[in-house]
Amino acid sequence: TETVITATAIGEAGGLFEPEKAEADQDIIMAGYAGDYGAAKLAFAGQAELERHFNPVFLSPVMEADYTGDTISAVSAVKAAAAAGEGGVYTAVWELAENAGLGARIQLKEVPLRQETVEICDYFNISPYQLMSAGAVLLTATHGQKVLAELAAAGIPAVIIGHLTDDNDR
Repeated sequence: TETVITATAIGEAGGLFEPEKAEADQDIIMAGYAGDYGAAKLAFAGQAELERHFNPVFLSPVMEADYTGDTISAVSAVKAAAAAGEGGVYTAVWELAENAGLGARIQLKEVPLRQETVEICDYFNISPYQLMSAGAVLLTATHGQKVLAELAAAGIPAVIIGHLTDDNDR
């Protein structure tokens, strides 16, 4: 019911972040939170219903989120690294591996989710991993811990959620 544009950005950088094609054994890093944008859309569409089920104070972080700008510092993360993904985390990981001709292994328990997103998704019986995650990015790196340190220094929440493999399994 709405137009969705997905973009993958590759650019030039210096130092730790050198643009390169994703390779097997690289870490998959997620900066930002899965499903935030989709949860906000669900919350706005079903606000009256959700407010009968949840305390409005609980819903306020979702209802007050600004998804028109640099919400989860996605722009900063792209400036700091070389790859980006948008959409549900399942789709983003699949496309990342598909475009690289690789497989991927992720640990769902490592995918960062906000509690509000989990609760809204549970109420509507929807997987948060399939909701749009505008404002979050997927990055690949050979030295994932170093990238996490750089992102943390820039105030960007990020975690390693898995790694790329040399097979085609996803």
